[in-house]
Parts: sequence; structure tokens; C-alpha cells
Amino acid sequence: MRRAAGAVRAAAAGAALAAPGTALAAPANSMGDAIVNIGNLTPDLHVLLAAVCWAMGVFFTVQALLTAIRVADGRDNRGWGAPITQIVIGALLLGAPSLYQALGLSILGEAAPTYTSLRPGASGGLNLNAKGQQALLAVYRIVQFIGVVGIVKGLLILKAVGEHRGSATAGSGWTFIVAGVAAANIQLVVVLFAELLGVK
Repeated sequence: MRRAAGAVRAAAAGAALAAPGTALAAPANSMGDAIVNIGNLTPDLHVLLAAVCWAMGVFFTVQALLTAIRVADGRDNRGWGAPITQIVIGALLLGAPSLYQALGLSILGEAAPTYTSLRPGASGGLNLNAKGQQALLAVYRIVQFIGVVGIVKGLLILKAVGEHRGSATAGSGWTFIVAGVAAANIQLVVVLFAELLGVK
């Protein structure tokens, strides 16, 4: 009886694995769906990041005023570079959405896009079906958000340089900003490279 029951269970398990449309194919689908779902979250993440940037901008502006008072009283020996840097970075963070658009225009010649669809040539020569295009668009959205975070990181590094804190350098700050702008405009970068390499 035990052997018969074991054989029945084994046969049932084999049938479940072999049956079409079973959970065996779920991991591949769930991975693609997870990427798409994360990509769909990026608009809300952009709003959250803008709110965080605004709060940091207010804090840095107040910090700049307090630092300027200490410098004027002789209680801070960092000089006027620190409060000037703080208020400039604070102002840039307060206007983060406008800064984001301006950086895209100045470095790549195109305002940062909202990724609602793939632009011509953005697939890099890949022949994708509808689901593949949706997944690639989600990847672009995720990379775009990472790029915006990189821009903010670069501004914070430049603030640390102006305050003479740590071992940060202006070069590393600008590297984050330029790389962040490229990532935030990833579709345009892919299209430009595809055209450069002759990929259609």
C-alpha cells in the first residue's frame, strides 16, 4: 500500500510539472512582471524624491543663514565659501524639477522626458514583442530614476566640498551629475549610440 501511494504521488507530481500552463513557467513571467511593476512605481518615486529635495533645500537654506552668522561673528573659520555653497545647493534643490530639465537641455540638448512609450530606435536594434517593449520601457524608467538620484548625490557632494568636509572632490560631484543626466535621459543616450554604431 505504501509503495502504491508513493507511486500515485510521484505520478501526480510528474503530471503537474508536465502540464502546460502550470506554475513551472511562473518564474520567468513573474520576473518580467516585477520589473514592469517597479517601473510603474517610478512616477510616485519621482514625486517623493521631489518632496525630499524640497525639504533638503529648505534645510540647507536655513543652514546657510546660520553659518553666515557664525562666519560674520568669527565663530566659524571656514570662510564665506561654506554658506554660499549651502544656499546655492539649497536653491537648486528647491527648484529640483526645473534643474533636472535644464541639465538635460544643457548637456544633451533635450529636456528630460516622461517615459510613456519607447522612442524610435530606443530598443537598440532588438526585435521585441509588446511585452518585451513594456519590460524595456520599465527598465528605462528605473534607470531614469536612478539618474535623478545620482544628480542629487552629485549636488550633495559639491555641498560637502564647499563646506570642506571629508575627502570629497568637485570632480566626483560633477561626475555624478553628468552620469545622472545621461541615465535620466537613457533612451536618448541609447538612440545616439545606436545611430553612432549604425544599429537600427
